[in-house]
Amino acid sequence: TPSPKVYLAAADSQPDTATKKYTAFTSGTALADYIRSIPTPHLYELVYDTHDYPCYMYFDMDRQTPYTVTHEIYQQIITRFQHILSSFLCDIYHTPNITFILGHNMQVAYTQSPNKISLHIKVNIIFPNLQYMQTFVKNLDKYMCSNKYITPEDRSLFYSYENDKYTPLIDHSVYSNFRSYR
Repeated sequence: TPSPKVYLAAADSQPDTATKKYTAFTSGTALADYIRSIPTPHLYELVYDTHDYPCYMYFDMDRQTPYTVTHEIYQQIITRFQHILSSFLCDIYHTPNITFILGHNMQVAYTQSPNKISLHIKVNIIFPNLQYMQTFVKNLDKYMCSNKYITPEDRSLFYSYENDKYTPLIDHSVYSNFRSYR
């Protein structure tokens, strides 16, 4: 197991095949220096342990869509997600109402693609480890899918419905060890 003082990152070496090049850094400063030195800093954090290391709250949202995904759709998803996440924390975890502010306590990145939603969100809340994060996301998903206060429009933003089954926009596979998070 890597030392907790090691930062692991991956970069696409062959984007067509999703082949990655992995690099280890002994400090956050070394990682930041490396990011500044490369022309297109599209890196993935390598989550290498689910038990022993704290992690920030993060979400990877992906889904193919039958419609053209626009900047306005992303803004609608982000705005509604901020509200739902704040409500969930307040209702379930009894936190004070948190206002999520982009660039302050929430960072968002998305890829503009005609028929796919690809959205990454990092929230400045730290979990003891990835297992806690995984449980949190499962509970958030249940809340979003079943909560009577969430409108049908919200549900359509965050779920697709096919074959009598709701599929969440949040990708649950990223909450396991040795996964990359961009």
